[in-house]
Amino acid sequence: MPKAKRLLFVIILFLTVAILFCPVFVLTIRNENNTVVYAGTIGMNDTFSIKFTHSVAKRPVVETFGLGAGKKITLLETEYDSFGAGLPFEAKGGQRFIVKDGKFKIVGYNYEVPNLAIRVGRFADHLFIFRGEEIRLVDLAKAGEALTFSVEKVPLIWYVFERFLQR
Repeated sequence: MPKAKRLLFVIILFLTVAILFCPVFVLTIRNENNTVVYAGTIGMNDTFSIKFTHSVAKRPVVETFGLGAGKKITLLETEYDSFGAGLPFEAKGGQRFIVKDGKFKIVGYNYEVPNLAIRVGRFADHLFIFRGEEIRLVDLAKAGEALTFSVEKVPLIWYVFERFLQR
């Protein structure tokens, strides 16, 4: 093999390996067996929501999360359409209470958690919403089982394997 072709091959191989091991931030959902049941890349400006029926008020609630400065899941806002037991009714600290289009919203939580555990409700009808995709949590785990959401820094090849080759 001529020297120029060998050098080109080495450069292409090096770039391919470098790209495949480049770190990406991935929003993962794991079941109780620690098996990844969902994986999607997430950036600093991305948000995802969990929509559910509140257990006491029996009204829909949407909690919106993002990626905080510490690269952890961060509660950003809560939205609901009625006041009731267990639902927030005032803003605290740096939060703001907004009323718009018949909905109540509290924004500015900025509450970071290392991971978010949600027990799949029997009646809550939890819905995971991310980038226009809606997934019922009961499709990822049985009612009563816990799902854990976390943000992980992983090599691109791990993400490709989990997202596309495992399914």
